[in-house]
Amino acid sequence: MEERVVSGAIFEGHYLFPLHDFVLVVPMNWESKSGLVLPESDQGPSSHGRVVGVGPGRAPDNLEMTVKVGDVVLYGPFPKITFQRGDSKFLLMREQEIVAIIKDVPVEFGAPILN
Repeated sequence: MEERVVSGAIFEGHYLFPLHDFVLVVPMNWESKSGLVLPESDQGPSSHGRVVGVGPGRAPDNLEMTVKVGDVVLYGPFPKITFQRGDSKFLLMREQEIVAIIKDVPVEFGAPILN
């Protein structure tokens, strides 16, 4: 059986390690088309963020997690645990609450077409 790396983040002097199929996410702000970061009051609640910690997988199956540290993910309005202190904010959610991984399109493929 292969060894899985469990990752986490430092919060208030403690290291948070997600367990089971939990994922630790730092919410991100949306940017306008001109590149300006919109204030939270104009953009509603965050629906995407960067993964900073991933648990080992859900027991008893212990299936490998799909998301990895560094992925930018899209998540829905599902219940999640929020940790906040000053400017630092983390969300702890189950992997199944993540609906998509957002990837940049390589330049050689051109701009994506959105209808």
